[in-house]
Amino acid sequence: MGGKERLITRAYMFFKLREDEIPALPIQCSDPEETRLRGEAVGRQRIRLMRQQLQVLYAHNVEQYDASKAKLMIYTNIAELLTLYSSTAWETAKDSRRPKIAGQPPPDAGIATLRTCSMEGQFFVQLVADVAAPPSKVFSFLHNVETRPLYDPLCEAFEPVERIDHNNVIVHLKRAATTVAGMAIPAVDFILLRSSRTPTLAERFDDRRRWIIAHRSVLLEREVPNEGYVRQQTLSSGFVISSHPGDDKNCTVTYILNTSDQIFKYISGDVIGASGELEGIFHLLKKQVESP
Repeated sequence: MGGKERLITRAYMFFKLREDEIPALPIQCSDPEETRLRGEAVGRQRIRLMRQQLQVLYAHNVEQYDASKAKLMIYTNIAELLTLYSSTAWETAKDSRRPKIAGQPPPDAGIATLRTCSMEGQFFVQLVADVAAPPSKVFSFLHNVETRPLYDPLCEAFEPVERIDHNNVIVHLKRAATTVAGMAIPAVDFILLRSSRTPTLAERFDDRRRWIIAHRSVLLEREVPNEGYVRQQTLSSGFVISSHPGDDKNCTVTYILNTSDQIFKYISGDVIGASGELEGIFHLLKKQVESP
C-alpha cells in the first residue's frame, strides 16, 4: 500500500536426505537474522526430540504384573537380557557417536566401549567396561537397592514396592528433573521388575561366569503415576557381570539399554538426552567398587 514495500514474512524450505544417501552439508547463513532464526529452529527440533525421549516407549509390550505368572515373567526378563548380551549383531560405535556426559568434562578415554545393534525393529545400546574388582563384589553392590544413588546422581528413590523373593523384586525408580544444554528435563519414574541371578552350580566351573541384574517395566495397578513425574517404560535392560578366566580380582561389566535409533542419534550428539550420562554412571560405579 502506498507504493512502499515492506517485509511481512519469510518462508524456508528444507530437504532431508534419506539415511542411505550422502549427508547434507551444514547450511551457511550470512545474515545474522537468518542465523538467529535457524538457531531457534534447531533448538525447537531438539526440544521435540527431548520430549520424544520422555514418551512411553513400546507400551504395547509392557505386561501387567501377575503373581500367578511371576516365574515366567522372571525367566523372560533374564532370558531376553541374555539373548541381547549373546547376540553377534553388536557393532562398536565410532568415537564421534559416544555419549557425552551432561555437565561433566569428557571421561578418560577407554572408560567404556559403546556398541549398538538393531533387533526386530528395536534399537539397543551397550556399554562395556573392565572393572578392577571381583565380580561378586560388583554384583553385591548393584544388587543392593540402597546403593543406586551412589552411582546414579539423578536417583531420588529406588524402593521395593513388591518383593517376590530375595532375587526378584518390583521397584519404583524416581529420577530427578535436570537441565541439559539449557533445556529442562522433567522428573521421571519407572515401575520395574528387577531380577538378579548368580552363576549356577554348573557355571561355577566355567572360565567365564556371569552375574545378572535384569530390568523390565511392568504395570502394577496400585502404582499410578506420581504427580510431578513423567511415567516411563523400558523393555530389556540391565547389567551382566562376567568373570575373567583365572582372575578373581577383575571382571567385565556390560550395561544394555533399550532405546530407538532416532533417540540414539540424538543422545550421542551435542545435546544429551536423559540417558546421556551412561558413561558418567560407569565412572561413579568404578569409583565405588574399585575402592579398597
